Amino acid sequence: MSSEKKNGQVLTVGVGEVDIRFDIGRDDYNKYINSVTQANKVAPSHNFLMTTVDEKQKAALRDFLDKTPGGEVQLAGALLEAYTPDLSFVVKKSSASVTA
Repeated sequence: MSSEKKNGQVLTVGVGEVDIRFDIGRDDYNKYINSVTQANKVAPSHNFLMTTVDEKQKAALRDFLDKTPGGEVQLAGALLEAYTPDLSFVVKKSSASVTA
């Protein structure tokens, strides 16, 4: 199964005894990141999972989430960690000195 989404990846996560597939693209990622706030993490995580899960596996995901307090946030976090690349940046300051 391959993704047709922009910058898409199909990721499979072992959830309990079931492997569940998610198709995540850049728009899914951006929507999730833009909707998470300091006071609102669970609902955006739940929505992210339900919109990216394979249609055939929604029932299994719902069952897992119903039985697992905080599962939405942890599972979304695991998927985002796998989806996003590890980047390393070095910010260099200008060496020009300021004179008064």
